Amino acid sequence: MTLPARRGDPRAPIRLLAILLAGCSSSNARILADLEERSARRPRPALDAAARAEPGPAPLLAPLREVELPMLGGVLPAVDGEIDGVRMPLLVDTGSSALALTGEAARRVGLHLPRGEARAIVAPGRDARARSGAVGEVRLGPLRFGPVQALVERRERPLEQDALRHDGAYAVVGCSILSLFRVTFDFRRRIVRLVPHAGAARAETLLVEARIRGRPFPLLVDSGATRLFLEPWASRELGTDPLTLEIGGRALPPIAPRTLRTFEGLGDASVRPAGLLGFAAFGDLVWTVDFSTRRLTVRGAGP
Repeated sequence: MTLPARRGDPRAPIRLLAILLAGCSSSNARILADLEERSARRPRPALDAAARAEPGPAPLLAPLREVELPMLGGVLPAVDGEIDGVRMPLLVDTGSSALALTGEAARRVGLHLPRGEARAIVAPGRDARARSGAVGEVRLGPLRFGPVQALVERRERPLEQDALRHDGAYAVVGCSILSLFRVTFDFRRRIVRLVPHAGAARAETLLVEARIRGRPFPLLVDSGATRLFLEPWASRELGTDPLTLEIGGRALPPIAPRTLRTFEGLGDASVRPAGLLGFAAFGDLVWTVDFSTRRLTVRGAGP
């Protein structure tokens, strides 16, 4: 079933940098200082421009084509990829507007980091600020992009080990790249399929309307979330017992939500998301996020 974004809906253009990093807090201050010093000694005008640019679709280094990538181990849909020749897990995250690196990943790839101020980003459960740098190339199979703006949080909370099996060096691939595709997550076959579309690319996350107990609730479509997370106000209204969500008329398996404050203070309260719609918690379903039509399709697992 599909749920189209409403034309003229004030919720549609909300740009969210929801970088789903959870776990124990650590500081990236030393890494960021070293990268900034290194970048000052080695001017790279193209990367400077990418780091300071307004968010948008990533430039191409090779023609787009359809690819099917196997998911790595762990709960979340991560795939194998490379950033500036360094191989690492890349979390395919529709809930993030940008490419984001952990501090360790930034150190390994030698992130180009011009001097500048950190900027506020939307991050689950906390206030967060990130530095904006750039990398020369991102590879997903035969797909190549660059130069690409990349964010690194000043204080990092790495993903829990059971959510994404990693050694601390990984990246989050967000809508700056994903918006060029129709993206399918098949959790039974454990694959991510990227199909280029002919429409205009907008490096923006997607909100969909879920009906819960007969009422509409806007949720952020978030493949990087481990489950359904509701804002405190939505949790108070709906409770914490298992809920059945309807997306485009299709009822999803009941799921117990968790409460997480993410969007408080973001714009008009009437258009804030009620929470995060994580895919992995709903079992072996197939989710397709079409960034050209701004639609989410959900169906049962295929044969």
